[in-house]
Amino acid sequence: MATKSKLKFAKEYLTPDGYSNTSDHPACPVGVKMELLTEMVPKTAWGSNVRDHVKGSEWDKIKEWCYKRSNYNCEVCGQHGKLQGRRHRVEAHEIWHYDDVKLVQTLVGLIALCPSCHKSKHYGRAINVGDDKFVRQHLKKINKHWTWKNVFDHCKNAISLYQERSLKNYILNMDYLKSEFGLDVEIHRQHVEITDEHIESIKAMDKYKSF
Repeated sequence: MATKSKLKFAKEYLTPDGYSNTSDHPACPVGVKMELLTEMVPKTAWGSNVRDHVKGSEWDKIKEWCYKRSNYNCEVCGQHGKLQGRRHRVEAHEIWHYDDVKLVQTLVGLIALCPSCHKSKHYGRAINVGDDKFVRQHLKKINKHWTWKNVFDHCKNAISLYQERSLKNYILNMDYLKSEFGLDVEIHRQHVEITDEHIESIKAMDKYKSF
């Protein structure tokens, strides 16, 4: 997807010499920095993300900017993927806000996450590949103050919210790319017809609310 403008960072980030997404520099000593919450993108919004709206070279630079900001450590748990047996330290995750009244999905930021925390963000994908148990265990591990009931309730609520939002079509707002990176992108998103088959596929997620 071609953009209408040239990438220009509103704020550059520098990292110490030798720091990269595959280097062996230390993890963040602070430990857990924020609560880990799982998210599920509505089915009607699948396939419309940042990578789908910018050039590959631009996405590579945006990801690297995100990684540098966190010194290549997870912004949730402070750890990194090499401690989890992965070759890379972090991955870029898109942060979305949903206006469920005006039906607008707005990109509000990017965050660097270790592979385990990133997997836990995408609970729907984890369900599809059989990793939902891993996600629940990781949520409990990172959110040390949560009980198992908190974990199960959070996951059930995430599915319910996904089901509710998947019956609506949202307008996509990516103004964040303009303000942060100077990129004026052409929004493209196809309207999804809410057919009986679509509704049944959403209802089928009910079976994942029981543990």
